[in-house]
Amino acid sequence: MSASRGARPTPTAPASSTCPRRAAAACPARPFAWPRPWPAPRRPASPPAAPRTSASSRPFRRWSRRSPTRRPWPSPPDHLREIAASGCLAVTLALQNAAPFDGELEAISAWAARGVQMIGLTFIGNNAFADSARPYPFAGAHDNGGLSDLGREAIGLMNDLGVMVDVSQFSDAALADTLKVAKAPVIASHSAPRGVLETRRNLPDEDLRAIADNGGMVNIVGFANYLAPNTADVHDQLRAMWMRYGLTDCQKMDDAIFHPATAEWEDERFWEFLHEFHVILDLANPHATVAHYVDAVAYVVDKIGIEHVGLSSDFNHGGGVLGWRNSGETRNVTAELVRRGFSDQDIARLWGENFLALWGKVQAGASSAEVGAGSAQKML
Repeated sequence: MSASRGARPTPTAPASSTCPRRAAAACPARPFAWPRPWPAPRRPASPPAAPRTSASSRPFRRWSRRSPTRRPWPSPPDHLREIAASGCLAVTLALQNAAPFDGELEAISAWAARGVQMIGLTFIGNNAFADSARPYPFAGAHDNGGLSDLGREAIGLMNDLGVMVDVSQFSDAALADTLKVAKAPVIASHSAPRGVLETRRNLPDEDLRAIADNGGMVNIVGFANYLAPNTADVHDQLRAMWMRYGLTDCQKMDDAIFHPATAEWEDERFWEFLHEFHVILDLANPHATVAHYVDAVAYVVDKIGIEHVGLSSDFNHGGGVLGWRNSGETRNVTAELVRRGFSDQDIARLWGENFLALWGKVQAGASSAEVGAGSAQKML
């Protein structure tokens, strides 16, 4: 995304996972739609409505036509199983951040009709639907105290359409509100436990248990900054940067990024701050390892049971963890799971069987006639 207001944002590249052979039939990828995280008026310029509803599908149409072994957009989970059993590779579509919807519920129906199977209402910054785990005071605008009334309607609509509700980027209050109104299991598609690393983006134990009680699941994310504390050197560099920007009372990253003083900054100052912040973090050279990652997986399995846990990559930031920095290293995760004593059945559940089961439950509880394999074909 461009770092200045008035510049056209660049679509985010899709995130995807490639599974080891033993679990290849159960591995969803997660391409996300056009990223416009800031609510008006402080968001960068955005594309018109037509590109917002079509830009994400074009690359995958081209991708699927380049090889007879590629089959995009399976709709029911059994369709994905059939594709995998035939030796082909499938992609499922998901969307993160409802800010581009401009408060219009119709956009959810439109994306569902185009084959999107999972929607997360928030990303960075609160929006008209819900509050984010990373509210960014600079983004301004909404403070819903959780889900807004519009957000509650959106959850009901997604349930009716058979679209999975992704709660990974929700605030604790938004998650609690969602679990009160949801008629189907929810999914945290890419989260980590707060019991392993204290940060607002991670889920506390009580939220893990609440998701499990809902029948939902948590996909543990392979992203270093949610799995292991930064080195002392990185922390010292961050502290020095915070001091330069006048954030003298910050002790940890959440204190700085969500500092109320940033709400008053000019655009240029905030983007410079965010750029320096990410340069210091050096996400392309992660400090956490596959062992840290499986520590987090084991932690959540112990808390809520393996039937509520899955695995998730997060490579689009240049991140991942040492040993799993791209899809070509995915077998290292499986190897570490084997080393820790996870059975073949457990590993298959983690790599996708649990996800497919949840997806099936969400579609089984839907009331809309739009649910089904036909919606995906409209995109081709």
